[in-house]
Amino acid sequence: YGYRGNDCRSNIHALRTQEIVYFSGHLVVILNLEENQQRHYREHTADVQCLSVHSDGLTVASGQGQGHRKPTERPCIRVWRSDTLETLSVLGDGQFHGSVVGLAFCKPSVS
Repeated sequence: YGYRGNDCRSNIHALRTQEIVYFSGHLVVILNLEENQQRHYREHTADVQCLSVHSDGLTVASGQGQGHRKPTERPCIRVWRSDTLETLSVLGDGQFHGSVVGLAFCKPSVS
């Protein structure tokens, strides 16, 4: 299936839809094991290096590293919906140096 596991951690998750999400190269793969079908989030411009799934089981954040070929391959975090593949937000585009290597969703504290 193209799974990248040799140099990344916490890089495969289960979604609320009973699908599995993981990354390989520039793609984030959503695999439906029951139907043996894949969908792909294709908005990254460099290798994806980390992934996190929100507690709602549908919202995903994926972080890419610095590309080596083009200036457009800058590190960033993309937040998107796994059911529609719609990008909700792009964070840090042009502001990070190196690679985004870890992500997590957290609940804000209530005062």
